[in-house]
Amino acid sequence: MVSSTVLTLCVIPALYALVKQWQLRRELAKVPVLPLSES
Repeated sequence: MVSSTVLTLCVIPALYALVKQWQLRRELAKVPVLPLSES
């Protein structure tokens, strides 16, 4: 009973955050960074 509570409250949100971070990094790597031009 305790292990299922710990799994639900801690492990699953942590895994979700890791997956979202990985997806965000992939999206940012896809977009080329434009150099800032001084005008």
